Amino acid sequence: MHGRYWVHVIAAGLLAVSGWSLPAQEIRQPVLKDQPVPEAGQQQRAQNGQQDAAAKEQDAAGLLSAIKGIEAALREHIAKEDKAESERKEQREIKDLKAQEDMARWAERMFWATIGSLILTAVGVGLILWNLFYARDMARTSNAMAGHAELSTIAAMDAAQASADAVAVARQTLVAQQRPWIAVSLPELRIRQIATQTLLEYRLEYSNFGNSPALVTSDRVGASQKTQFNPTEEFGKEAGGRDTRLVIPHGGSLDRESKGHSVEQWRNDFDNQRRIVLFAGVRYGMMGATEKFETLTVFHIFIDDNNIANLVPGTYTAGFRVTPVVSQSRMT
Repeated sequence: MHGRYWVHVIAAGLLAVSGWSLPAQEIRQPVLKDQPVPEAGQQQRAQNGQQDAAAKEQDAAGLLSAIKGIEAALREHIAKEDKAESERKEQREIKDLKAQEDMARWAERMFWATIGSLILTAVGVGLILWNLFYARDMARTSNAMAGHAELSTIAAMDAAQASADAVAVARQTLVAQQRPWIAVSLPELRIRQIATQTLLEYRLEYSNFGNSPALVTSDRVGASQKTQFNPTEEFGKEAGGRDTRLVIPHGGSLDRESKGHSVEQWRNDFDNQRRIVLFAGVRYGMMGATEKFETLTVFHIFIDDNNIANLVPGTYTAGFRVTPVVSQSRMT
């Protein structure tokens, strides 16, 4: 678009220059109206006029050719720039795709490494138990060594149980070190009053600052002005949540937006109309593990503007304060 603009500007300038130059040539030899012209002079003047007209046509043709050449050069330059921009965009897309493929390969390797570790552990425990049962059978066949064999078997079983407990502790430690951690923040919030209803327009951000990708299975958001409102109990309810199958990579984030979340209201107490409780809960897991995790964050919204408290219709971006409560995170 810019190239065509400059083509027309240059063409208009050249035409203007040519338009100014042609009249100038016509008035170089003024003719006096009252001066008599001999017949030979008239013929010479007619011949000169024809030559001037031919010269003007040649100049105009040369000027038009130059304009077309400039326009063709500019169009070729624009085409090259468009091609270069397309190649740069393609390179960026290739880099983004390679980064996603690298992350997927890393997650797959972690998954298979965990599976391999569990398989080796299960095989080791199975061999230990098989050895214990075999030793116990041998002890029963020998009366002389019965007491000693029984004690040895009990000690070995205790050792096996201790080994299994150590494996469980090691696994829990590995999960605790590699697990994802999701934190919930509230970057944007607006309060909208319509008729007799209060709506929240917000953007929540789920950020994963753990060491593994988070497999988000569901989340739940609620808001109320009731004094008996309990975010923990509300988050524990199965109905009303949103089932998802999303992955938040390590160091990544996910936004959840609402253009009108209804608030449960308490009409009988004016003080309760000056406080809104908003909570956001997320349930998620990690690759290669059966453990599930939960994060619950509560935001207390204190209303300072009387118009908001008195349900005056409008959209408000100020007149209230947001105080977040420290997120609660647990493993199930």
